[in-house]
Amino acid sequence: MGGLLQEGEFLIPVVHAEADFLAPIVAGDVLDIQMRVLRLGTKSFTLGFQLFKEGVEVGKATLVHVTVERKTFTSIPLPERLRALLQSQE
Repeated sequence: MGGLLQEGEFLIPVVHAEADFLAPIVAGDVLDIQMRVLRLGTKSFTLGFQLFKEGVEVGKATLVHVTVERKTFTSIPLPERLRALLQSQE
């Protein structure tokens, strides 16, 4: 997705974030993180994350992103290339 953002005319800032920590995590812990697309809207999308430490779920998080025009920060519909990339992850 990095190339898509660098060459695109849009940005995808986070407008909402939440997390639940289910067990202690400390600096240096090795985590496995699973990500999935929870929702694809017209101008936004929601990603869900599960964090695992040694096979045990230790946290979960949700991020909501919107697409905005790079120069004006005006909300725009999800560009088709981004929508296609996100749909491939559902």
